Amino acid sequence: MKKKILLFIALIALLGGGVYFRFYSKNTLLTNVPTLADKMLVLDRKAFELEVVSRGLSEWIKNPSFSTKNLLKNTKPEFQPGDFITAFHIPAKGWFFKINISDSARFENFLLEKKAEKRSDYWVKNNLQIYLFDKSLVACFPEKNTDFQAERESISGIFSQTKSLDLQDFKSLNLLTFLDLNQNKNVLGLDLNKNRIEVNGYWNFKAISDDRVKVFKNNGLLDFGINAILAQEIFPKLFQEKNSLGISTLSGSIRELEVKKDSVLTYEFDEDFNEISINKVQIRLEPVYQISFFSKDIDALEKQFLENKWIDERLQFVKIPFLPNAVSKTNGQLNVLSKGLNESVLETSEFLGFLHYSDGFLNKSSLDQLTSLTEKERKLAGDLEEIRMEIRADSKTSLQVNGFVNMRTDPVQSLLSIWH
Repeated sequence: MKKKILLFIALIALLGGGVYFRFYSKNTLLTNVPTLADKMLVLDRKAFELEVVSRGLSEWIKNPSFSTKNLLKNTKPEFQPGDFITAFHIPAKGWFFKINISDSARFENFLLEKKAEKRSDYWVKNNLQIYLFDKSLVACFPEKNTDFQAERESISGIFSQTKSLDLQDFKSLNLLTFLDLNQNKNVLGLDLNKNRIEVNGYWNFKAISDDRVKVFKNNGLLDFGINAILAQEIFPKLFQEKNSLGISTLSGSIRELEVKKDSVLTYEFDEDFNEISINKVQIRLEPVYQISFFSKDIDALEKQFLENKWIDERLQFVKIPFLPNAVSKTNGQLNVLSKGLNESVLETSEFLGFLHYSDGFLNKSSLDQLTSLTEKERKLAGDLEEIRMEIRADSKTSLQVNGFVNMRTDPVQSLLSIWH
């Protein structure tokens, strides 16, 4: 009896040790970090694999005929990653990802299966440039409006000058972590909790105003709000000029998406060169919305909008493409409403910024109109159930970001399906 107990303990210890070294023992020292990189994405590969295995085990308990191959349908081509998979941002160039592969010829067949386009010395798939070397792969998302051309020599040059970095020097790591290498700190982290993707992070700013945004009392399909100073920091290209309009905060809500059908009359010539008219129907999505600007001097704000011709002679806000709309002014706020929509009530919040996406924003009829997306991408968008992001002031120069993404299906399976 004692021998059986000792054997059982030994088996448990052996199994526990195997699980520890397979999923928890990690080499945190990275030796191939480009010296030019200012930002880095880190995926904890072992934590991700543990998620896949645990979810597969959970499904197997419910359904013994279930196979983990349903989650990982295609393990080819064979990657040879370390404990952490990393991507680096090079200023004025783009994002770069490097990983070892077992066979470049085998990977070329994989790219052909995925209908990637082969150029002179690299492959292209959805703006992703892929370079194959003897035993490694480098993928690049070039930045828009840049003269940088990702040639093999340039790629080799980026990874020829590298430095070492120990991930233990950072406060904590998530399943997916966004790191600022200039400040040596975590900026944003993502973790999985059943069908929920949890988001947490901290951002540093030179200065943050304490103007809190207002939230809609009755949630729409998509609600958002942002502090004007914060908006200038996050979207500098949209706010290139200083905030001379005196806007403190901005809130918006999309109540529904309407499918509009436009009749377009075109003219063509038949074989006998007779002019014939053809009536075509164009389908588009149009939001029913409210946008509210807040200012300490709302009259001056309205005057500025009129002088800048943001509001036309029919009192329509013309800086957005969805017309007609109507502009109204009440209680320190300037509202832009879709024609016929009644003004919604707003309440003061504790947020400097927020986003709320409700189930039903992209229903089947709406998704069918997104013809620019592939069938798998439309399915992934349809799997989104709820998104909520909140930004608070952690200090005078630091922001705290919290939020989540709820999905109808397993997010691991949904994301992996994009590649299968």
